[in-house]
Amino acid sequence: MNRRDIIKKSIGGFSVAALAGASSFFESTAYAATSSDKIGETTSKCIAVGLKCLAHCQKSLAQGSNAMAECAASVSDMLAACEALQHLAASNSPHLKAMAKVCGDICKSCMTKCEPHSKTMDICKACMNACKECADACAQA
Repeated sequence: MNRRDIIKKSIGGFSVAALAGASSFFESTAYAATSSDKIGETTSKCIAVGLKCLAHCQKSLAQGSNAMAECAASVSDMLAACEALQHLAASNSPHLKAMAKVCGDICKSCMTKCEPHSKTMDICKACMNACKECADACAQA
């Protein structure tokens, strides 16, 4: 056995030991779900649905219809607020509660813009429902 083989085997052994240690650390660390986790989940959903809604609004605007103009502006605000809140929730920021109030208000506003279209357009209904879930989670922050 030469030096190169010895080094390879040593490094491989250390890597396995390090991974095993990290694995046992994460297994032994208890993790309890928090209200910021619920906010993270609902903002993620709101963002995903909101992006589809915004694309729908933009397509309508591109075709010359102004019917979705207010919706586009509202969902754009909602996306900005949810993205900011998602970052604050991920770090459990001390500003989370204040931003949750603002985001909840913005989601409620977006809901009111979606509502008239929700009976005929599935994406509007989905956006309205996602905004309601997010506003409800924000109220509990």
